[in-house]
Amino acid sequence: MTRIRRGFVDIEEGQVHYHEAGAGERPFVMIHGSPISARTVRPFITRMTPARRVIAPDTLGNGHSSPPAPAEPDIPYLADAHVRALDSLGVDKFDLYGHHTGAKIAVEIAIAHPGRVGKMILDGSSVRSAADADVLMSGIKPIEIDDDGTHLLRAWHMVRDSYLFFPWWKHTADARRDLGLPDTETLHEEVVDMIAGIRTYHLVYGTAFRHALAERLPNLNVPTLVAAAESDQLYGELDDVAALITGAETAHLPSRRDAAGWDAAAQTFAAFLDA
Repeated sequence: MTRIRRGFVDIEEGQVHYHEAGAGERPFVMIHGSPISARTVRPFITRMTPARRVIAPDTLGNGHSSPPAPAEPDIPYLADAHVRALDSLGVDKFDLYGHHTGAKIAVEIAIAHPGRVGKMILDGSSVRSAADADVLMSGIKPIEIDDDGTHLLRAWHMVRDSYLFFPWWKHTADARRDLGLPDTETLHEEVVDMIAGIRTYHLVYGTAFRHALAERLPNLNVPTLVAAAESDQLYGELDDVAALITGAETAHLPSRRDAAGWDAAAQTFAAFLDA
């Protein structure tokens, strides 16, 4: 069984929390989506180690990492923070993975440091219009801490409803997802992540929607695989994203609601990285 270690590394803003396992010359850095933490990529870590070293940090403002320094951080800033954390870990060259918000952060890392990124995987990414982003942004609000504990319930409903609707706050028939709820243990773990970053989650989530990925993708100059699981709300944008990246490969993957889906994705990613 893979032993996943957890640790903290110092950067200017404070500390970055990370998960790590395996060994290898060129690490595989995995950046999670909003609004939770790198715990969400642990199923990949267990499947892609021990032959490969995997490092999965919590983005500033998420999970157990320190808050970002700017009042309104942007994606290039968050990308730079990840790179500084990797520098502190002594990591030079690496392969890179990003999911949702993490995909946008990964793109900025690859653009700024093409000599350090070997290959990159974008797993569930979006090139939505500015108008769509404004609609999505309207539901991203701070969750105020209240002495009656109702903020805990709001965090639970936000996580639960993200499986039922997209966006999670739009409880209408046209926003309904056919995904269904995961088991309650998974919901609990994600809510715990959400609570850990409850004061700052919206800073990272908001900047992800403001980031114009479509304008940045043509600047990529690293081998890239664009992937998405069919259960991902961004699955329909896979080919649109790939079309903006010179030479990009694509992978249409099955749902990850069971072990077989995670296995299929991990095998696809490993084959791309090893080719």
